[in-house]
Amino acid sequence: MLKKIRFWNQINIVFLLILTACSMWTEKKPGETNKPLVQATPQPSIPRREANQSLPQKTQPQSIPNLSGYLEQGIARWYDVTENGAKTASGDIYDLYEMTAAHATLPLLSRVRVTNLRTGQRVIVTINDRLSDRSASIKLSYAAASQLGLVTNHSPVEIRGLPPT
Repeated sequence: MLKKIRFWNQINIVFLLILTACSMWTEKKPGETNKPLVQATPQPSIPRREANQSLPQKTQPQSIPNLSGYLEQGIARWYDVTENGAKTASGDIYDLYEMTAAHATLPLLSRVRVTNLRTGQRVIVTINDRLSDRSASIKLSYAAASQLGLVTNHSPVEIRGLPPT
């Protein structure tokens, strides 16, 4: 009887070893190689403004500052699409389809012409927010960045102050 139990224990051990070995073995399919996975950079999807979606509120300025003669060169970045709908420093609601920008020191509601120094493209934007960090001279809305040709999220630009209209 003891020999029978010992025999079945040995069979079970052999069976478990085979089962373990089979679970480690992965058979390659024909044409399959050990190529590393390519890491894709996620591209943010740009939300569309629906017809029934209300437009953001606008702040009516008391007086728009005159920035004639102001000139700065620096780096432009653009707002992340997740910031759409957030309140800006001027009190406006950020709309990624408006021609707006954030700057560290320029007066709110002033207007500037931003020129992409790589492409020569220009846009006019209204400063309605403050920069939260100093990694760029100006931070543009999605619409302004698109018209300026900012393919990457940073580009050298010239910022020129404009008189009020």
